[in-house]
Amino acid sequence: MKRMPVYSGFIVYLLLFTAISSSYAAKTAEMLPLEEGDFAASNLFEFNNAPLLNHSKVDIAVSWPIKRVTGANKHKKPYTSRSKAFWKPVSTSQLQRGISITTTAPGAVVRMSPVTAGIDNPASVPALDINSFEIIDAQGLRYRLTDKVSNAASFEQLDGLRLGFAPGTLVFMLKDELGSGEFKLVAQTPVKGMEKIVVYVFDKSSDIVLTMQMRSDIVFGGDTVVARLELAGNFDQLLADKMHAYLSGPSGQRIDMNIDSVSKTMIEARVPMHKFSEEEIGIWDVHAKVNAVVENREVQRNVRNMIAINLPGAALKKKVDIDVSD
Repeated sequence: MKRMPVYSGFIVYLLLFTAISSSYAAKTAEMLPLEEGDFAASNLFEFNNAPLLNHSKVDIAVSWPIKRVTGANKHKKPYTSRSKAFWKPVSTSQLQRGISITTTAPGAVVRMSPVTAGIDNPASVPALDINSFEIIDAQGLRYRLTDKVSNAASFEQLDGLRLGFAPGTLVFMLKDELGSGEFKLVAQTPVKGMEKIVVYVFDKSSDIVLTMQMRSDIVFGGDTVVARLELAGNFDQLLADKMHAYLSGPSGQRIDMNIDSVSKTMIEARVPMHKFSEEEIGIWDVHAKVNAVVENREVQRNVRNMIAINLPGAALKKKVDIDVSD
């Protein structure tokens, strides 16, 4: 296949594959009054610019835990993430047998990215070659993939755009003439230099969107994490088939969430959180996957959001004058 230029309109879809949205802003909270057993701030300072006698001014820094204030540092309306995409990891042996992707509208954009975790030299991962793949349509007809894409970007082209794709990544857009439905991607030659690939499908022209809004974007020990999921679109009938949601932490932790049905198109995923260790403080991802049948169309959607797991605390830092005279 001749080398395809990466058109500006296609670059927009490439950017959508790399975008991660977040909405966190600093807010202030009032300190609680001292109680019996608390340390006064005046007893907790440390001098950062020793030795003292050489300076007339020093920085004093103080920090201490405080009791949680209900509603403190929580956004009134946390960020809502929206997705027309789904993704799944597959092995290279599965790819040779053929892996299924499902779309609900023509012209989907597909990204195939090698999993480089555990590879000593990720830059050595060979690029996936679009010429080595076939696609089987919903009627069972088999085509060379190069004949059924309207645009494509090899890793060499992607790397030149500096969008941060994993080494070896391949991105392509299916032709509208293929329509929508279930397709199968098949590698015609063995895929070497990697064991797993993540396949992302962006159903860009679809009217079906999975949204996720957190009840709160900041979580303290003892809170219940609640994510509200809604499958929205221009349809009257929906049958939810499979739903799964979980949290992933900064140190590799994973916590499954419980699924509760709210309405035909809306569900809530929730899990109570324990008291946290220092390793668990930080940004956690919230993942959800929904498989459904919408008016005889099979729909797959993944969506991701974020929460911050935190410990309530207070801190002061100020430059003060020090009298060093006898």
